[in-house]
Amino acid sequence: MAYFLHIHLLIANFLFASPQPYQAVDLCELKGAVYIESVASLADYRVFVLEQEDFADLLVFKEQGKAFCEEAGHWFITTSRSEADFSIFLEAFADEAELRIFYTEFPSLAGCP
Repeated sequence: MAYFLHIHLLIANFLFASPQPYQAVDLCELKGAVYIESVASLADYRVFVLEQEDFADLLVFKEQGKAFCEEAGHWFITTSRSEADFSIFLEAFADEAELRIFYTEFPSLAGCP
């Protein structure tokens, strides 16, 4: 009987437990290994790459390895989904993206403008 009661309480706790609050991600803090998805619904973020930095939400510096991505805006593009810290889908139109980025040549400029 005690075993049944214990199982019943575990199931009830699982079914009626309050969900964890959603933690919003600050897009200015994105850093690390990035996998480029070919399907939008699989990506964590939908991104549009700008040709000029004037209207960018985030300036991104492409690093040579994941170990160098210690600051915001420093991304390492990986071909392995399992190695990635997050994934993006490259949108064709800016109004469909949640983040507009510009690739900078200078590591000191990476991050939010």
